Amino acid sequence: MPATINRLGLEVLRRWRATGREPWAFAGIAHHALSEAIGPLIRSPAEWVRRIADLPTLPKQNLASKFGEPPVTLFARAGIAIDIYFWTHPATAIHDHLFCGAFGVLHGVSLHRTWQFDCPAPSMTACALASCARWRANCCSSAMCGRSLERRT
Repeated sequence: MPATINRLGLEVLRRWRATGREPWAFAGIAHHALSEAIGPLIRSPAEWVRRIADLPTLPKQNLASKFGEPPVTLFARAGIAIDIYFWTHPATAIHDHLFCGAFGVLHGVSLHRTWQFDCPAPSMTACALASCARWRANCCSSAMCGRSLERRT
């Protein structure tokens, strides 16, 4: 699995460099590459923990992150990071993405609702449900930072 993560990161970097590192292109590139690579990454959380524990080194970790229980960075290079997030407790979280890129479900089920805002400053009175999806392992999506909030359950 670590080799798959490394190949994924290098492929995203290669494709993104081909666009001149255009910010608008990154989420689509990451989503497409993750969709192609996700199959071999589908493993139980216990298997991921064993594999991560066996790694000789990890990239620099974001110890201040409050997203994930815990979050683990597996690839970090040239402005691209690949993290795996473990959720040990069922949770509902309304949040905006602080990153642009992609994410996928590697184990279990996740409910995603996206809310769009139709005003300059986000407010709950000016939002509308844009999408709702129940994801299982092997599902991927792009993540765009900006004018939407997501609810993860």
